[in-house]
Amino acid sequence: DFSQQALSIAQKNAEQLHITNISFCRSHWFNNIPGQQFDIIISNPPYIAEKDPLLEENVRKYEPLSALHSGEEGMDDIHKIIKNSHSYLKPDSWILFEHGYNQAEAVQSLLQQYGFSLISTVKDLNQQPRVTMAKNNCSQEYEKS
Repeated sequence: DFSQQALSIAQKNAEQLHITNISFCRSHWFNNIPGQQFDIIISNPPYIAEKDPLLEENVRKYEPLSALHSGEEGMDDIHKIIKNSHSYLKPDSWILFEHGYNQAEAVQSLLQQYGFSLISTVKDLNQQPRVTMAKNNCSQEYEKS
């Protein structure tokens, strides 16, 4: 995570749950983890469009904008992660994203564009599409513009 506060909370949660096979690293996406590969990438990136009129005032008031907004359509960070993820995913590994209720099709399309398979979306408790997952089929970095 980029936020030291978020990392501290995650570490405390892991300790309370007696989870020991986990590591934490402060990084802006992949910047501080060059050369590492993972079985799974789980991300809750910023995904709110810059001018989203539905963003509640109490959320705006207490959350840093960098944790919420991701470009005009809310997809900038998701696109960046998908585009670069093959270098950090082992073969036959998985990637999962939380995203906005109206972004599932765009996320699925990006994952397909970058060579992922078994793409599926799960609904949240309000029956809104909220998490999309996909399998990495590439054994090396996938380049596509």
